[in-house]
Amino acid sequence: MITSKKHFKITKFCIFLLLISGTYLCSCNSGMNQSTLRIGKGNDVTVTLNILNPKGIQKIEFLSNGNIQKVNADELVNYNAIEYGFYGQGEGSFKVFVYTNLDTIKSENYVEEGYHVQLECDSSHIKTTDFTGIGY
Repeated sequence: MITSKKHFKITKFCIFLLLISGTYLCSCNSGMNQSTLRIGKGNDVTVTLNILNPKGIQKIEFLSNGNIQKVNADELVNYNAIEYGFYGQGEGSFKVFVYTNLDTIKSENYVEEGYHVQLECDSSHIKTTDFTGIGY
């Protein structure tokens, strides 16, 4: 049988371990942007742009069907990804522009309703990492 003194010591030790574990987990994520900014209207087509490093990026623009969505450098600080959704029934395309201190980088992709495209970028490039559509 555990005496109340022993029980108190075990409980105190468990609380200590929980605090240490929680502190460690929080420190692992500190300084890292873990969230996704969702922009655009519609969800026929979704584009996820993972931002590898926002340094040097002034603005990012998404263009589809005459719709332009902009994300400026101040907003990028809080996110490591942007998810852009838009209406895209039938065939079409979208463009992504990354405006940097020195250049403008452009990516254009053909899409149809139901497509999901994953891109990644920094101030030097935009790369398609996954392209999923109906029937793939």
